[in-house]
Amino acid sequence: MSEEKPSRIPVPPADTAAATLLRDPIQDNLATTVIALATEIWVGRRRLAVIEALLENGRAVTAEAIETFVPPAGTEAQWEREREAFVQRVFRSMAAPHDPSLGVAATWREKG
Repeated sequence: MSEEKPSRIPVPPADTAAATLLRDPIQDNLATTVIALATEIWVGRRRLAVIEALLENGRAVTAEAIETFVPPAGTEAQWEREREAFVQRVFRSMAAPHDPSLGVAATWREKG
């Protein structure tokens, strides 16, 4: 095995558990939870799309078939567009300006 050369500049290990990206840790925890849930939902949708494609093509649905599935031409681009639309729907309210005088319902009505 080759020895790794030490970096000239020491880089401490990342501590993402202690990182605060928003104004307070509670908001950070909530944002992290929303991101994790959205990730799980998208993975489930993608796997379901793979299962549907396998069934439509008369193939057996196995864990290996799902994991090794290669989408037909154009499908990957379609999935990318669907993923982008999903991300926009789920996270657009996080980027919206906050006006406490409007209340939560007003924000959702505007974004509809």
